[in-house]
Formats: sequence, C-alpha cells, structure tokens
Amino acid sequence: MDGNNRIENRKEIDFTEIVWVLLSQWKMILLSALIMAVLLGGVNYLKAVRSYNAKKGSSEPVVENVDVDEQISTIMGSLEPSKQLAVRNAVNQKKYLDARDKYTRESILINLDPYNLRVINIGYKINVSGDQSTVPALHDSYTAAFDSEAAMEKIGKTIDENADLAYIRELISFQRSNPLNSTALADDPTDSITVFITLPDGVDEDAVVAAATDVMKDFSKTLSSSIAPHSIKQTYANAQNVVNYDLVTQRNDAINWVNSLQNILKTDINELSTEQRTAYEGIVKLLDAGNGVKAVQDSVENQTPKPSVSKKAVLFGLIFGMLLYSLLSALFFIKRGNVESATHLQSITGSQVIGEMCYSLDTSGIKALFSSGAVFRKRFNNLTDETKQIEKIARVVVAICQRRGIEKVNIIELTNENSKANDFARLLSKSINEKGVENKVFDKSVDLLIETDLTSKDSFVIITNNKTAIKSVEETAFNIEEIGAKDIGNVFVRE
Repeated sequence: MDGNNRIENRKEIDFTEIVWVLLSQWKMILLSALIMAVLLGGVNYLKAVRSYNAKKGSSEPVVENVDVDEQISTIMGSLEPSKQLAVRNAVNQKKYLDARDKYTRESILINLDPYNLRVINIGYKINVSGDQSTVPALHDSYTAAFDSEAAMEKIGKTIDENADLAYIRELISFQRSNPLNSTALADDPTDSITVFITLPDGVDEDAVVAAATDVMKDFSKTLSSSIAPHSIKQTYANAQNVVNYDLVTQRNDAINWVNSLQNILKTDINELSTEQRTAYEGIVKLLDAGNGVKAVQDSVENQTPKPSVSKKAVLFGLIFGMLLYSLLSALFFIKRGNVESATHLQSITGSQVIGEMCYSLDTSGIKALFSSGAVFRKRFNNLTDETKQIEKIARVVVAICQRRGIEKVNIIELTNENSKANDFARLLSKSINEKGVENKVFDKSVDLLIETDLTSKDSFVIITNNKTAIKSVEETAFNIEEIGAKDIGNVFVRE
C-alpha cells in the first residue's frame, strides 16, 4: 500500500477547530453581515421607490366635490373583510379622540380656573294676575326657553361671539330659588327663577345681565299668549368669586380622558398592518378634508404605502451575510493545505502530540484591525508562556527517551525560514541537551532524511506550525516510517 495514500486516509476534519477559526474572525463576519444588510436593504428600498413612483404616476386625481363617504367606502372595499374591522375601529377611535380633544381645548368652562370662578346670579319673579296654578307651567317654560338656541346666541354675543353655543350653554344653569339671596325672592319660590352665569375674565357683567333680561322679556310675550297673561321682573343681580370642586374633577377627567384615548389609538394603529395603516391614513385625510370640500390628490384605488427600508430585508441580509462568510471561511479552512492545529497534526502523522505552544499575535495594518486577540487569548491563555512551555516539552521528550532507552533525538523543524518556530526548535534543543540527552536540529527535513545516513536506531521529534504545508508533514512522516525509526512525537507551534 502506498504510504502517502495511507496517511492521507487518516486525515479528518476537526469541527472544533473550525468553530475557533470562525470565532477568531468575528469582526469580518460582522462586517460581512452589515455589508449584506445594507446591500439587500438598499436593493429592496430602490424597488419600493420604483414601484411607488410607477403607481403614483399612473394614478389619476379624484374629481373634486366627490362625496367623502363614497371614497371611504372605496378604500374599505379594497381591504379584505377580515381586515376592515380593525381599520373601522381605529377610525372611530380617532373621531372620538378628536371630538374630546377639541372640547378640552375649546370649552370655555373647562379652561377657567375652578378655584376662582366669577359667577353672576340674576333673579326673576313671575307675576300672574289671574290663576296662580299656571306659575309652575310658566316656570318650566321659561327654563326651557332660556336654554334655546336663540337665547344662547343673544347671551353668547356678550361673552364670546365666536364660541360654539354648546360651550355657552355650559356656563348657564337655573334654580327655582336662590339660597345665596333668598330674601330677595317672593314667599312662594315657584314664582322665582334664578339664572347662574359663569363669566370668563374681561366680560362686561352689565351687558350679560341686560342680555339675559331681554331674553326673559321676549319670552314673556310669547308665554303670556300661550299659557297665561303675566309679567316677569328682574329682582336682583349680583356677582361673586366661588370655588367649584366639581369643575376641578371634570377638568381633570377631561384631560385624562384625552390622554387615555391617545394611548389607545396609538396601540390600535401599531397593531395595523402596512395595508391597513395606509387605508386608515387615507380615510383620516378624507375626513380632515371635509365632505366635498377638497380634492384628494392621490387616487383612492392606487393608494400605496410610501417606500421605506424593509426590516425583513435587513434582517435577512444580516443572517445571510454571517452565514455566507462563515461558510466560505470554513471551506477555505478545509481546503487550505496547511497544518491548522495540534489535533490536525496528529491526524496527519498518526503519532501523538507531546507539546503545543502559541506565540502572541503580531499583526499590523488592516490585519490588526480584523484580528481577534480576545478569542486568541481565551483559547490559548495557558500556552503563551514561551519559557515554561519549552521546559515542559523538553521534560516530556527526556522522559520518553529514558523510558525507551533512546540516547539521541533528531528534531525535525518543518517551518519556513522566517518562522518563530525556528527559534523554538533551537531553544528546545538546548533545554533537552542540558538534561543529558544528545540531539540535533534538522532544518530541511525531507532533503536531509534522504541525504543523511539515518537508521532505525534514530528517533525523531517533528516541529510544525500553522503555516507548515501538509504535504511536507506527510512526506516526512512517511520517510520516518520507511526507515523504521522511533517516532517520539510531534510538537505544534501556533503563530
């Protein structure tokens, strides 16, 4: 059997070594992942931009004054039925939030200081010339009439002519009698009406009282003909500053309500898919524009999400980049024709490894940037003390020689001329010699084994490093086996 083939058949892949090689190149793996993530993310974004521009260019503006409800129906119809409910809920939540937020911002009462409210009390007395049994009916009619839109408009002009009537109505309330000034009322409280009006700062109180009294007199004419002849008279009007604790609670509740609705809407929107969110934004835009007031620029049928970087593409790029570089590194490691580790050396020669040591990394430039000293130190933290390792290996060699009766050792150095392992071979030779065992260092092992008259009585220690060619180790081991020499073992030096 051919010796080279026999030795070749004993070669095996050390997966642990491959893992360490990949760990030592973590910076390059990370760089490869980032490059691939940027590349795939960029390509995906460019495709999205091209698709967006193509659809945008093909879309036709919606004709102005088209009913908003029809457009909303079209948008909802473009979604699958299972996706419509979430969009509809989000839209309704947005409507409700906008209404509550508008009220909190625009309500006159909510924005007043509840600890210093200016309230004016106006008392009126109903005088019926005939049957007094109509007084309760008149009282109720005045209360209802005073709450009408016409009354609110007249009084609202004296408070804030631009305010919504609903906000004016919040400032006004009624009472059959006035506990703050009961002496001003008639003995029967049912024929008296007290109007309470809360006033913002800077409002003319006399003008508000005059407007309220005019409203009462106008209603008196109508009610005299419809219910019973009567007259109504203002009995008093006074103002005072009060504290309204109910308004404190109402104000806080309104603010908290808006904050809560904002959080709920934010959660609802985050749970929408890209398609649903696009539909939601389109509907909100239509609602903001108003029914038939403003033309929508983008076609409802061709609404597409604005281009953005796909997270999936970036994530896939990161994973693909790491796997690609790791795979190429592993294949290069397997195919490379150098001895990679002590385990690899043992699988090639078939003899035991009697020693292993490591020199610290000596790198510069771009190589230093991407070398991983941390992984190197973690892996070889017990093998980097040169003096200690040489002494340890020398003692092992001497012990083997003494046990086997070997008097001379041939140290075969299978490294290149610039390798630090050259110095290691000479230092090892010196240490062995000091321990009483004769030895000799061979620099050019293959040639010297052929030219030198060596016999089976000779013994050998092979020194290799991670830059040694596998072919050189195989040939050396084969020649040693051919002459039947004693193989003490191998020493691996990592650089």
